[in-house]
Amino acid sequence: MRKTQKRAGLLVAVELGAEWPDAALGGRFDAVRRVVAQMEGESPEAFAARLGALAGRLFTDRTELRDAVVACNERTDPAASSARRSIGSALLGRIGPGGTFVLAAGPRAGGRLRHALSGLALSLATQASANVTVHFGNEGEEPCERAIARVA
Repeated sequence: MRKTQKRAGLLVAVELGAEWPDAALGGRFDAVRRVVAQMEGESPEAFAARLGALAGRLFTDRTELRDAVVACNERTDPAASSARRSIGSALLGRIGPGGTFVLAAGPRAGGRLRHALSGLALSLATQASANVTVHFGNEGEEPCERAIARVA
């Protein structure tokens, strides 16, 4: 009997107020996509818990979570940082060695957020078999106003 190959799954988690991570999604056109957005009034910790609980149920048996992108807003407070770490740990536990976990923010992300996401990526990478990266939009390009989508 021939074993069927599983399809690649891509999970996009979007924090409230984050820009859509269009540039970080490039090259994954054949993936089965799922999007989970933080709800209005939902705390970062509650969003992380909900995402962790959903992650194992978002894809069918024929699809495996191979890549995940977390679109981050500008928050760098302890609650946001802790929630991102929880999301990273939960998703990296499900992503295999050939997969990628991306922390993404828009090209206009401030220095504090860039530093926080880069530090978190380095920390998560030490405990992951998947690739862990950060992406800050299309570097060097001025963002087009109509291309910037905010999740409200």
